[in-house]
Amino acid sequence: MQFMKTTVRLFSTTLLLLQLGIATSAQVALRPIAEHFTNTKCSICASKNPALYNNLTANPSVLHLSIHPSSPYPNCILNQQNKADNDARTNFYGIYGSTPKLLLNGSLHPGSNFGSPSLFEPLLNQTTPFDIGIAQQKSANGNYETRVVVKAVAQHSLQQALLFVGLAEDTVFVNGGNGEPTHPNVLRRALSVPGGMTIDLPASPGDSTVFEFSGTADMVWDFDRIYSIAILQTTTDKAVLQSGRTDTSSSSDPVSSDDEAMHLPIFRLFPNPAHDRLTIENSGIGSFDLAIYSADGKLVHMSEQHSAQAVISVASLRNGFYFVQLISGRLSSIQSLVIQH
Repeated sequence: MQFMKTTVRLFSTTLLLLQLGIATSAQVALRPIAEHFTNTKCSICASKNPALYNNLTANPSVLHLSIHPSSPYPNCILNQQNKADNDARTNFYGIYGSTPKLLLNGSLHPGSNFGSPSLFEPLLNQTTPFDIGIAQQKSANGNYETRVVVKAVAQHSLQQALLFVGLAEDTVFVNGGNGEPTHPNVLRRALSVPGGMTIDLPASPGDSTVFEFSGTADMVWDFDRIYSIAILQTTTDKAVLQSGRTDTSSSSDPVSSDDEAMHLPIFRLFPNPAHDRLTIENSGIGSFDLAIYSADGKLVHMSEQHSAQAVISVASLRNGFYFVQLISGRLSSIQSLVIQH
């Protein structure tokens, strides 16, 4: 799915610097992430996971996201509450079949010994030419909005990347059968495609691309514990270029330094779900081009030079999930859309 400008590769900080000749002083710290594939029915998980959680506590700079695939235990309650996204994220890495498994910055950790004090050492003190700003707004009626800004902070020759955006619950209190009473950082919903949507990276230092997602919380969530998380990865070996998360509160404060992009007015889509006509209304960013993509990345609509508002027919689009992209100058904003006839 291509949303804006152009295949990225990042094997290690050293190799990236050799390939691109980027000065480390112009880059920012890469926030490492551990994606943890576990299952509430898995007794091996119950015995191995505490060591991982102890390592995470000792390394607070490492982000953590737990995913609950349906194999080998399809009755896992946390999988059943979000089966499609959990299984799709697992299949994205080609590791469906057994738990526990651990991906560190997109690379599979061998075995299931998570207790080594040096587990996260290879992830620390790396730099990257990309930053992620992420903010969320939550309302009392269970609605949420998540905004992600991908920003280039240093010269680079990269083109496309995969951007995964999701919602996670910081602690879920449930005993699913293996004796674990609590489950940290549980993936509750993928806001993007679970394997990440292909985006064109900002080309020059200072350039940004904005992505926006909105929706309504599920009844089984503890909405007060929900936060937003984003992972930027290469399209080749899925190495992590940058990651970021909010806390569980509502905040418009950016994690990155790109205040301008983070605080830009959002555009509105209505109605959503749409069945016949869709209205796109921007909030003062000037004229814009409009593109709609299906969930598999196919461009299904393109129109240019809209002013404050655009009204288009969506009657010919099949029911399903779409992305609407608004482009104005160097800024690109994306929101999700549901077509329901």
